[in-house]
Amino acid sequence: MTSPRRSTSSTPTSSGSRNSPTRATGPPPTPTSAPCRHRRRRPHRSHCSRSAERATRALPYELHTDASTDPGEGTVTLQFLNTGHKGAVFHVYDRLHLDRIPRRYTVEAGKRLADIWDTMATDSGAYDLEVHGPGGFFRSFAGTTASEGGPELRVRYDRHGKSAVLTVRNPGPKAVTLHVEPHAYRFSEPRTIHVPAREEVERHWSLKPSGHSYDFTVTMYGSSLERRFAGRVETGRDGISDPAMAAHLQRPENPVVVG
Repeated sequence: MTSPRRSTSSTPTSSGSRNSPTRATGPPPTPTSAPCRHRRRRPHRSHCSRSAERATRALPYELHTDASTDPGEGTVTLQFLNTGHKGAVFHVYDRLHLDRIPRRYTVEAGKRLADIWDTMATDSGAYDLEVHGPGGFFRSFAGTTASEGGPELRVRYDRHGKSAVLTVRNPGPKAVTLHVEPHAYRFSEPRTIHVPAREEVERHWSLKPSGHSYDFTVTMYGSSLERRFAGRVETGRDGISDPAMAAHLQRPENPVVVG
């Protein structure tokens, strides 16, 4: 039975013209990947078959979602950005409360929206949010706001270099160490990132070998912080389907290596 929504959630904000998120009024659609409340589903580390790939049309989407926490208020803010050429809908599932209807946001091209989750009301600061969008776009944000705020992570795209760019900003007084764990595609670069206090570090990964698709998780040593980023970089040209989607059809001679 669906539980009523908390009244502690704040009203979403937007920049530019007003574009409030569309809230669901009926039962939620079945997500493409039904998450389990007690166990986070991990994608199979697969090998890829070139013969099973299919041609795909170029899509007009370029989407981003960033998370920030406020330990003092016990809140998590998600900001949805659409830098593509068409409007898009983001669906957010709270994995700690799968009985609740997901929040849905329609963001026009060139616009952004933000919304806030109160993690102290029922979860003692814990949060575990999944964001789904068109074209295989996926983000997940997990951790706790009960402790001091950690580093800020974001992923952007280099369309000309056909790469994903991970930026880690450490506003704290101590250095942090993060681990990058690839899923469907291996990285040839080092997977450990050291970020000094009050500094920012960038890592670039070429996505040409994977048809511009990516899927990796970032965790921080000694912390519950976890961020997962998956999707595909659109270059404006037709491309190939996600090689990992056809992994079960044929075992390849070599895995796809990204980097």
